[in-house]
Amino acid sequence: MLEIKNLTYNIGEKKILDHISFSIPENEVTAIVGPNGVGKTTTVQILSNIIKTENVSVKSLNRNKKIVYLDIEYLVFDELTAQEFLELHSRIHNKNKEELEELLNEFEVLNIKEFLPNKLKGLSLGQKQKLIILMGFMSNADILIFDEPFNGLDYKSEMNFKELLRKNKFNFTIIITTHNFHDIERYTKQCIVMEDSKTIKQITNVNTQSYKKNIFQYLGLEQEQYK
Repeated sequence: MLEIKNLTYNIGEKKILDHISFSIPENEVTAIVGPNGVGKTTTVQILSNIIKTENVSVKSLNRNKKIVYLDIEYLVFDELTAQEFLELHSRIHNKNKEELEELLNEFEVLNIKEFLPNKLKGLSLGQKQKLIILMGFMSNADILIFDEPFNGLDYKSEMNFKELLRKNKFNFTIIITTHNFHDIERYTKQCIVMEDSKTIKQITNVNTQSYKKNIFQYLGLEQEQYK
């Protein structure tokens, strides 16, 4: 388990995170959920060292683990094609063309090859998300953090990505933030529910029915609308 203890973060006088503590199971998928503005993105950006902190447990995590935070805002170089961008990214992570091709084949269900000749500036939101997903699994990281990775994905691609998360073939520790609760019990081992700046609940997926029920209960949602 990766332990985070007494995490606090303020913007001016506003307390965004108020001494929250939680643990992340290694080599599993954890979802962080909660209302808008509760601090989900802030939390994962602190974990990935985008937002700096003096928190001892976060500093220890970053010393011992390589963490990659993934968001479509990091898709720069608009004039490059998706193919050129992936080749550039693969060189950064010491992957050769054969390894890139193997990974593309592994993620064939996302149909990434279809838009490889297209420039980044012309890609749809869903296509950009697929590139970000592939970039994550291409990396040499220990921990992958995806911020709202289902945004822009069509239903089929969303389901295929969730299946890839469920299998987690490469044994990454994966953290996602999401408002998408459909099938959350199928691909996550744990869910961290952030109710407010200081109240969180950790729920482990032991029984899928009670797991999802507890998530919805803590969020104050009706489960039927997400079946």
